[in-house]
Amino acid sequence: MDFKFPDVGEGITEGKLVKWHVKEGDSIKSEATVASIETDKAVVDIPSPTSGVVEKLFFKAGDTVNVGKVLMTINNGETPIKAAQQESRPEPVQYNPAPASRQEYTRPAQSFQPIIEQRPEVRVMQPQTQIFQSSGSTILAMPFVRKYARDNGINLSSTRGTGAHGQILINDIHGISGATPSAVRETISFATPAQIQQPQSTQPQSPFQGYNDILATPSTRMLARQLGVDLTRVKGSGDHGMITKEDVVNYGKQVTSNPNPISSVPISNIPNAQNHVAQQRSVAAGVGSEVIPMSAMRQAISRKMNESMHMTAQYSVMDEIDVTELVKTRERYKESYEKQGIKLTYLPFIIKAVVNALIKHPNVNSNLDEANKQIILKHYYNIGIATDTPEGLIVPVVKGADAKSIITLSKELLDITSRARERKLRLDEMDDGTFTISSLGNNFGQGFTPIINYPEVAIMGIGRIVEKPAVFNGQIIPRKLMTLSLTADHRIIDGAEASRFMNDVKAYLEDLNLLLMELN
Repeated sequence: MDFKFPDVGEGITEGKLVKWHVKEGDSIKSEATVASIETDKAVVDIPSPTSGVVEKLFFKAGDTVNVGKVLMTINNGETPIKAAQQESRPEPVQYNPAPASRQEYTRPAQSFQPIIEQRPEVRVMQPQTQIFQSSGSTILAMPFVRKYARDNGINLSSTRGTGAHGQILINDIHGISGATPSAVRETISFATPAQIQQPQSTQPQSPFQGYNDILATPSTRMLARQLGVDLTRVKGSGDHGMITKEDVVNYGKQVTSNPNPISSVPISNIPNAQNHVAQQRSVAAGVGSEVIPMSAMRQAISRKMNESMHMTAQYSVMDEIDVTELVKTRERYKESYEKQGIKLTYLPFIIKAVVNALIKHPNVNSNLDEANKQIILKHYYNIGIATDTPEGLIVPVVKGADAKSIITLSKELLDITSRARERKLRLDEMDDGTFTISSLGNNFGQGFTPIINYPEVAIMGIGRIVEKPAVFNGQIIPRKLMTLSLTADHRIIDGAEASRFMNDVKAYLEDLNLLLMELN
């Protein structure tokens, strides 16, 4: 059987093969780790879907593998998959949906608790749930179609696609779910205007419309937008005519040497897609320059930061707090914690202070559902900790921080930050955060304005602790001071509320008795 690189979730479309754990001719058991693949978030161990003998490995360490590409072939003694598939292949079903109004399918109102209970769990990659594989063939479907199928419990492997090259369209699964195609599109918040039929117009069409039947991954489409390439003019070299990044780049090179425009719409007039090729020429490396390719993680960080700055209205507030008593408390208990193998830092105290303040200010622990004009308050407290690693910034998440003690938090922080630096975190340990803390630690700098970890609506920056002269009990004496900064999304959090939140955090950290009184 052909074993293909499966969908490991989180919107990941490709990865770099770090290491094979098997070689050709090896006997393997089901769910045994066969390869380690680095995504833009973590290094993922890939298990075998079946027992058998490894016949062929198709990639070598360092290669980039797209989701859906064959990683290896395994001889498991079963009937050839293609023959079995042809025998049982269902006849195509003809379906002509009737027009539907917006009122036929509406999102039901939900209380905050159901939102918490129904939040999607991270799909742990298991062979039996690989949505890109079915009887050895690739399932062709757009991301929003796959998401709708998952949300409604629809098995795409048993659905006959009527699109180009057998691609599964919304129309093909609508009969199963009972919702009309137009209503389905309205309920998918990330469906783009190009995925919804537009009325006829005499104006020239943008090259970014009419992509429903084009086979390309989201990252390939993003590259096309950056280069101003019309995907309808690109011939795909991948499986089933799928357009790859190489196809887009090669087409872009041809266009730069061709006087004819890509389309009737000048690239310079396309929003957020200026002539990228010309820009690349203007920043080409010269004498004395060094070109360093961006790693997958650095590209992910770039996309994430760009998304945050474009999707939120960010502003920052700062304050300086007196943490002299906090410093004394840590010094008092640090040695006894070390004897238990626990490194006591200031971060567990800060997390508890932040969580207590979040409980009083639920808007700071929320998301904005802009499509439905709703604010989703989170009544659970998953705190992301921005962690510096050699490859870039990673944000592991402490789940349920409100229910954990200082000792438990200290142990967990040491564990997840250590594994983050080694790229050994699981994908589910980096998702579902509700608020993020970023600390400068002992590095230079007393204060800074962190960027929101979108789709969260706020992030706190912790400056290093310095000793300064300060007024205390009417006297100017040396005190331990620390700068706190809060970056918030003004669409949800006004400046007054941000200040009240900061005042509560400050009160808890300056008076540990107040903090301890409210600890669970």
